[in-house]
Amino acid sequence: LTKPIISAPMDTITGEKMARELARLGAIGVLPRAEIAKRCSTCKRLSDDNIPAVYAVGLKRGFDEAKLLKENGAKIILIDVAHGGMKAVRELAKKIKRELKLWVIAGNIVTFDEVKSYKEYSVDVARVGVGPGGTCKTRLVSGTGFPQLSAIFETTPANIPVIADGGIKK
Repeated sequence: LTKPIISAPMDTITGEKMARELARLGAIGVLPRAEIAKRCSTCKRLSDDNIPAVYAVGLKRGFDEAKLLKENGAKIILIDVAHGGMKAVRELAKKIKRELKLWVIAGNIVTFDEVKSYKEYSVDVARVGVGPGGTCKTRLVSGTGFPQLSAIFETTPANIPVIADGGIKK
């Protein structure tokens, strides 16, 4: 990256066109979870053109999807879940790292203990932020959230790279 910008893995934010434009600008796009065949064909096109991108997977079929994405050129996977502090997230990250040798981003988390456990399970980058953004409904719907700047201060002492995912409006 020459610009510290990573797009959100939302279908209304990042598609193939946005990933290409972000790469041109020195940033990177995160393609959201969707039907796996579509993601694989997008991954293949971007990889053939040497366009870097991150590909989101969930927990249920995360390893199998990461494997298919790797076969189509993916190098970075995001384990994209609502609560990144679950043990299942760490275990999936470790399995993807060990067996597929891909870079793994996981999240979202907000505490020092969570980011420390990510480090122990070989997560490369932690996605930090729960409910801080102006368009995020997490706090309103679930009553859960953590101030973004506090989450950054809480997680960075663990010396693992973090992605600040969200704004500071709420």
